[in-house]
Amino acid sequence: MNEDALASMIATLRSCRSRADYLAAMAHCHIGVRDIAAFCQYGEDGYRRNALDLTEDHELVAICWRDGQASPVHNHGSSQCCVRVLQGALEECRYVRADGARAPLCEAGSSRLEPSAETAFDSAEDFHRLTGAHPDGSISLHLYVPPLADYETVELPS
Repeated sequence: MNEDALASMIATLRSCRSRADYLAAMAHCHIGVRDIAAFCQYGEDGYRRNALDLTEDHELVAICWRDGQASPVHNHGSSQCCVRVLQGALEECRYVRADGARAPLCEAGSSRLEPSAETAFDSAEDFHRLTGAHPDGSISLHLYVPPLADYETVELPS
């Protein structure tokens, strides 16, 4: 375990002054599962968000997913979001509005995110759903700039 990896990442994030700085920090992040294991807990009824750092400018969270646990379809409001898979795998399904701001969402594609894979969002128009996709569980690192506050969830018709 590298006890300094998380502290170093937090110090780097707290020195960031622009969204580009945050993206660069995440791209050069060397945090592994063992570095944050003490903070990681799984939920029985759904995925679990585990706070690692929170300031008025950013939020760093480790999310633990049991196989099959899924987020709702959601956007990130005014927050830019960067996600990195640390362990296991996630299935990501992206959605777009078919025709205008009030139109229903349509699936735009899906992908499997394995360890070290990243995905990012910087618009309230970007919607996705993440699902834990590994029998031994999954852990992902999420950076929100600014902290996630005004997001939207959408229920898709069955």
